[in-house]
Amino acid sequence: MRTVVGTTGNSPAPSGLLDIQSASATHAHPNYPASNAVDGDTSFATRWAGNGNPERLTIDLGANKTIEEVQIAWGRGSLRSYSFVIEARPGTSGSWTQLLSGTNNGNTDDYENYSITDMTARQVRKAVLMMVVIQTSLT
Repeated sequence: MRTVVGTTGNSPAPSGLLDIQSASATHAHPNYPASNAVDGDTSFATRWAGNGNPERLTIDLGANKTIEEVQIAWGRGSLRSYSFVIEARPGTSGSWTQLLSGTNNGNTDDYENYSITDMTARQVRKAVLMMVVIQTSLT
């Protein structure tokens, strides 16, 4: 699972994306840490994965910035459907404001764009509430 509001690293984020200070997760799988979610690599082998329900990924932008859109590449997104919530807050503590509740389209492994109500925030959190495997039949 990839979440893009920006990328981490020594180089600045590409135009239109925000620089990310860090990523953390509840129940992170030891082989697929939260930092994988913002490394710019969409391959399934380097994904972020959680071991819980709900799985929460928190992205810290280091300072308040205006969030207008979130892009997510879902792990095996062409074979799975995920229900999720995107939330944000202006600091590193306090309550979260829900920006979007939805389900991925279930037909792509590439990034899906989610427009949200513009908000100035330091942290953005994605909570994956449920995953359903989409059944396919071979003929």
